[in-house]
Amino acid sequence: MVPVARSGNKGKGRIACYRCPKNKPREAEGVAGQTWAQEKTLVVYDLPDLRDKNASSDDYKKYAEHTWISAKRAKKDKPSACSLIGILLEVKGIPWGAIVLDSRSKKAISTTTALNQQRFKTLNTVLSKLHE
Repeated sequence: MVPVARSGNKGKGRIACYRCPKNKPREAEGVAGQTWAQEKTLVVYDLPDLRDKNASSDDYKKYAEHTWISAKRAKKDKPSACSLIGILLEVKGIPWGAIVLDSRSKKAISTTTALNQQRFKTLNTVLSKLHE
């Protein structure tokens, strides 16, 4: 999966890319890759804070397991997100990509409230139309 943009980044040079082979969905990397491969919204929360100078090797391992990346990558990149949501983007009903929203809060980004469901549906509709 090739990133298009990341909030706070001026260019694409330092944005992580993730493998997501459609014929081998278990090998898809990251929340973006798994969202696309599984063709559904994914919510990950209560992740260890890897910005903490006392983060342990177990913290990196847990983060990696829950976000479908390697512990080596987690140690190198030191992600700041403690919760994420991956939303599938479709164009004309066909999976096209994914958008990932993250938060430094450990609380889950809710997909159950009616307001958030409408927000995500609107986001998906607008972005999908832009890619038609």
